[in-house]
Amino acid sequence: MSLTPNSIYIALYIRTDPPIPDNFHWALYLHRHDAGNKYHITNESTGWVAAHAPESAILKSFLLVGLIRLADLPSSQAALDEADQLIRSYDNQVNEMGFTCRTWLFKVLELLKKKGLLCGDKDLDMRVLEREVMDWGNEEAGDAVSNVQPRPVRVSAVCGFEI
Repeated sequence: MSLTPNSIYIALYIRTDPPIPDNFHWALYLHRHDAGNKYHITNESTGWVAAHAPESAILKSFLLVGLIRLADLPSSQAALDEADQLIRSYDNQVNEMGFTCRTWLFKVLELLKKKGLLCGDKDLDMRVLEREVMDWGNEEAGDAVSNVQPRPVRVSAVCGFEI
C-alpha cells in the first residue's frame, strides 16, 4: 500500500529483539507527497526531548513495525501548518508533563481531534485506538526484527476507515 498525501499516521517501532508484546516506540508521521515529517519524543540521558524531523524514507526505517493511517487532512497549507503546530504543542513541556512517547502521542491526538483534524465527527475512544495499534504491532513485530520489506501500512478501523 502506498502512503496517502496529507495524511497522519502512527509509526510503531519495536524496542527489543525478540520483541516484547505491547512494548513499542510511538511516533506520528505526516506524509506530504514524496516525503513527510516524523514527530516523536525520545528519552535521552537528561530526559525526554522532542525529536521531530523531515523523513524521506520512513518505510525503510530501522526497527519500524509499520504505519497506521489515522486521518486525511485538507490539502491546504493552512491545515497542514495547523496540524504541524498542534503536534509541536508540548515540545517544551515533555518532562514537566511526565510524558512517554506513547502518552505524548495520545495527548497530541486529543488536540488534533478537538480541532476536527482527526476522525471527523466520529466519537474516538483513545483506549480502543491504542489497543488496535498494539494488537496489530504485536502481530507484525517479528517481521520488523527480520527487516521484511515492504513494511506494512494499514488504516485504522477505529478512526472510521474500513480495513
